[in-house]
Amino acid sequence: MNETLVAMMKPAEQIALAAIRDLGLGLQIIFNGDAVMIVSPGISKASGLQEALSELALSTFNVAGIGDAENDHALLDACGFPVAVANALPALKAHADMVTSQAAGAGVAELVDALVKDDLRERASMAQKSRVLIGHARDAGQPADLYCPAHGSVVLLAGESGCGKSTACAGLLERLAGMHQQLCIIDPEGDYQNDEDTIVVGDAHTAPLIEEVVQLLARPPRSAVAVNLLRVPLPERPAFCASLLLEVQQLRMRTGRPHWLVFDEAHHLFPAGWAGASQTIPQALETALAITVSPQQLDDAFLRQVNLLLAMGPSAGKAVQEFAKATGRPVPQLQ
Repeated sequence: MNETLVAMMKPAEQIALAAIRDLGLGLQIIFNGDAVMIVSPGISKASGLQEALSELALSTFNVAGIGDAENDHALLDACGFPVAVANALPALKAHADMVTSQAAGAGVAELVDALVKDDLRERASMAQKSRVLIGHARDAGQPADLYCPAHGSVVLLAGESGCGKSTACAGLLERLAGMHQQLCIIDPEGDYQNDEDTIVVGDAHTAPLIEEVVQLLARPPRSAVAVNLLRVPLPERPAFCASLLLEVQQLRMRTGRPHWLVFDEAHHLFPAGWAGASQTIPQALETALAITVSPQQLDDAFLRQVNLLLAMGPSAGKAVQEFAKATGRPVPQLQ
């Protein structure tokens, strides 16, 4: 923790550098336009942000940061949506997802207006930090990366056993973890294990406690919490998942986390024809990934929230047709 900050103006940094060298001090110099600051190593606006977010149990992914000078580089790198005002240094603008049309305080007001308007949804969906790589186009021309928004995507990954669905899912979850996205994974078959990134609640002998899951998500020691349902009887899993979703959605409203809900073997949780589906499935899942063998095994109330279908294997065309029929959407032309 830095308790002292020495400030001066250029070109006094030359004197400061000489003093630091002669006295053997472990200090660093940070520039802010013509202003110069001497602070302890590791101390920056980014470290201050991390301390504040830790206290508030919030995530850097949910933060929009704005700056104009050299000392704002670390801050913007740490934020989910970096913004530079119109009079910012060119190097800072180059790393920003948004550059305001106004300078200084007027630029800050411009950002606030954009937040109030739509919570930056439209702008963030195009930002590099807010996109998830899901694959590559196979067109004959230049290869193109395919992305989905890191917020607002309800993805259904469908494919029969042995088609590579598990490998694709693991790769997608690895990318999300690399983006510092917190995951809440509902795991009916006990496929996830404790490791440096994932903590598992429940096992084959003990049913998971919803209170424990929520506590771990609220102040996460790991980037993912997996809820093992092996001890929960199959007929009771949809109701358990509904109760968990109620608590998790409230946590999301307070903290913006967990960023992604992952429903492995989703047909265990939202089975087709489930009488309680329309009452218990949230009206807006916001951001989620569901994995299943076939869309027809899922209830229509869940399928209607899906806005991206990833179909794999020899039966991919059939899965697309099933999804379109269940949701009343036109069947796309498949190549």
